[in-house]
Amino acid sequence: MPELPWEIIGHIVALLDRHTLTQAAPINKDWNAACSPSLWSDLRSSALLDDNLLQGQPFQQGLNRNKHHIRNVRCIWDTSLLLSLFSDVLPDLDLAILSCKPKLYKPIGDLNPLFLILESGPHLRTLRLGTLPPPIESAGRLLLTIARSLPLLTTLDLFADALVFVQPLVTCRARVLGDLFAGIGDAIN
Repeated sequence: MPELPWEIIGHIVALLDRHTLTQAAPINKDWNAACSPSLWSDLRSSALLDDNLLQGQPFQQGLNRNKHHIRNVRCIWDTSLLLSLFSDVLPDLDLAILSCKPKLYKPIGDLNPLFLILESGPHLRTLRLGTLPPPIESAGRLLLTIARSLPLLTTLDLFADALVFVQPLVTCRARVLGDLFAGIGDAIN
């Protein structure tokens, strides 16, 4: 690999699909260094991922070593597990997309990792979240965190079962927010 300039290697890697990248990365340290940014930039959970694999030391070491490459996180199964895995690397993540829309429609669970991601991710442009756990205060806190922490957000999809993506201003109309915060006030009092 040293015979090829890094610019050419970068062009080659950019043309490889995910499967080919996973085959090329273990060849040697140079190929691993060339493939890692592409492999880690878009993390997607699936039913094929075993909880023990995600919580294992090799994945955690890889996550810590490559956290600066992660831009997109998409979770369709156990959102709580995935968010808890990121709790150690949250300050270093610079996400553009966070999508936690579990197919099983389970509530996210512990919201603290989610709030940490949102508060430390000012470059987040797309946020898609599935069902939140009760109480309704968590929805109000979520909307406030989104409003205060995500100035570049362009797509917001909250709590909808359908795959319809709505612009944030449509989702957060004053009337909707007013109704929500009135409900929160009633719940607190």
